[in-house]
Amino acid sequence: MNRHRDLGQVLIAAGVVAAGLVMLAQIPLIPAHAGYAGIGPRFFPSLIALGLCGLGILLLVEALTRGFPHLEPGPHETEPADWGAFAWVGAGLVAQMALIGWIGFTLAGTLLGACVGKALGGGDRMPRVAVASFLVSLAIYQGFGKLGVNLPALWTGWL
Repeated sequence: MNRHRDLGQVLIAAGVVAAGLVMLAQIPLIPAHAGYAGIGPRFFPSLIALGLCGLGILLLVEALTRGFPHLEPGPHETEPADWGAFAWVGAGLVAQMALIGWIGFTLAGTLLGACVGKALGGGDRMPRVAVASFLVSLAIYQGFGKLGVNLPALWTGWL
């Protein structure tokens, strides 16, 4: 066992396990009716929560034994944080949560995608980023609708 453990690596791994456990604890609160092909609304959250727990345990074992051996120096060691990008992503998340009930899942997802695109430097590509975000959000909305999961909609039926 490696005597020099990086506390940050251990904390990140433990955080991934904790996130999976929190998700698992919340799954019983989701209504359990089966939708299309017998897959209910608990299926994907369960799959993601179990995956998070499994990957978190693997990360924890790695962090406690030999650390993350192929980890390259991060940008924090060579350049300062981009607080503007952080603000764009944070604003997109807050806007999505605040507006999803009013403007629906598709448009709220489009707004979030556009904010993330702006944060990643998509200034002159913003129209394409917004269209791509709209199409991805619409596909997710329609896909969950086929599974019987109702997401907030602006216009009932397709958006």
